Order: sequence, then C-alpha cells, then structure tokens
Amino acid sequence: MRARAQINFIYIVNPRIALALVCALLAAGIYFFGERVKPNRMEAAMAERPAAAAAAASEGEDVPDIDPFELAEQLKNKLEEADRKSIDDMEGSLTQADKGERKAAVLEQIADRWEKAGYMEIGAIYYEAAAKERDTPAAWTVAADKLGDAFRISEEPNFKKYLVGHAITAYQTAVDKKPEDIELQTRLAASYIDGYPGQSQVMQGVLLLLDIVKKDPEALDAHFMLGKMAIVSGQLDKAVMRFEKVIELEPNHVDAHFYMGESYAQLGEYDKAVKVLEKCKSLAKNPTFVDRLTQYIKTLTNK
Repeated sequence: MRARAQINFIYIVNPRIALALVCALLAAGIYFFGERVKPNRMEAAMAERPAAAAAAASEGEDVPDIDPFELAEQLKNKLEEADRKSIDDMEGSLTQADKGERKAAVLEQIADRWEKAGYMEIGAIYYEAAAKERDTPAAWTVAADKLGDAFRISEEPNFKKYLVGHAITAYQTAVDKKPEDIELQTRLAASYIDGYPGQSQVMQGVLLLLDIVKKDPEALDAHFMLGKMAIVSGQLDKAVMRFEKVIELEPNHVDAHFYMGESYAQLGEYDKAVKVLEKCKSLAKNPTFVDRLTQYIKTLTNK
C-alpha cells in the first residue's frame, strides 16, 4: 500500500480496536511520516504572532489567514547558522530568477533545505510556491503530497488547518489537470478525511471514494479506506465486504487481513476472525506486531 493514501483512524472509540490498530501500523508501515530531525518550534512561532491575527485565524472553519513566509522569517532565528545562511543566499537569488522553471528550481532548493532543517511544514509551503511557477500536474502533485505530509505531523491547530486547506486545493488542482488519475483522486479524498476528523468535510472524502470505486471497481486504495471508514461508523458488515475486495485484488495485503479480522471479532464471529488474523500473521514481517497479534488471537480463541 502507498503510504500517502492511508488515513489516521486511531480516534476510534473502542480502546481494544485502537490498540489493535496501533499494532497494525507497526507491521505494515501505514504511516510514512518520520520524526522531526530537530525540535519543532512551529508552535512557538505561531504564538508570537499579534493577538488579533491569532484570534482571527481561530475563528470559523475556513482556511486561516496566515502568512507562512512571515512564519519562516521568524523561524530563521531558530535555525543553525549554516542552514540560515544557505536559505538567505537562495532567497537572494530569487530576486534574480525569472518566473517559471528557474524560479521554481530555487524555491524547491529552499524547500529541501527547510525540510532537512526539520521544518516539513515550511518546506511544503515553498513546494507549493514552486508548483505555482511550474503549474504542471507533476509539480502540483509534489506540493500536495508535501502539504499532506505536513498537516499530518503539524501540532499547531491553526497552521494545521491552513495546511489542510492548501493540501486539498493543491490536490484538486492536480486532479483538474489530470482527471484520469485515480490515485490523485484517492489522495484528495484522504486529505478531506484525515484533515477534518469528526467534521462534516469527512463526508466529502467518502463521496469522492464512492465515486472512485464506481468509476474503477479495482481501485484498491479507495476500497481499503472505505473499509476503515465503515469500521469507524460501525458498519462492520460493509467493512468486511470492502476488505474482501482488497484481498481479492491483492491477496497478500497485510492491513486488509488485519482489519477484516478485527471486523469479524467485533461482529462476534470469532472463528472467522481467528482464521483471517492467522493469515495476517503469516504475511506480516514485523516481529513485534506478530507477537502482539499472537496474543490477540489467543484472547479470541478463548471467547
């Protein structure tokens, strides 16, 4: 499975499911978002904004009015000298760069430097600026993926909301330029669902997924996410159906076996759950997950 098309569902109410899902993440590597290279100071920078601006960004559900480049300037003071000097030099060359490819290349170099300094969110903003210069499906896809990764690790609520809105816009722009790309549409749906957990926008993501599987019955990622959404909403029979489809398309799909087994367990069909989870265990590579899953299966066999 591609990491970007996955959704964070650890907010499921049932603690047993939540614990089991954590184990699944260990095994399958569902998340692709690594730890920061250096401590995050994004929250501190946001807190230093004028009170009026911070209050305005907190109101409503629209994308907050934040100037990310102003934040970047604040954060430069937190960087190591070599990083700060490198970024300053590259920004100086921006004034001499023509619009288009040359300017985009410099913006991408700045983005890369911010990422390496441990600030994925700021890097994503520069990738978005580069996409505006190139204005190609590929550039917008890169920007959207970077913004998507960034909002999933961001801990500052207002900036996270800003990143979510921009990720969705970037994916939509990429989809508009390449409407036949099912994977892009799936990532767009995932951004609605991951970006607005428990909010009305989640349904926009679900509707997109339903449209995707209608157009392409073999859209594996979309079926998989719909299965997890079915678990969240308590529609366990539908969840089983979705995961069966995923396994039909990809028989060795570890995550689908796990979630289908858990769905059966929640339905009280323990024999089926054990059978599917044993298969999951045989496919899994992570020793820690295999050990946890073995313990979990034992609790099901005693029911």
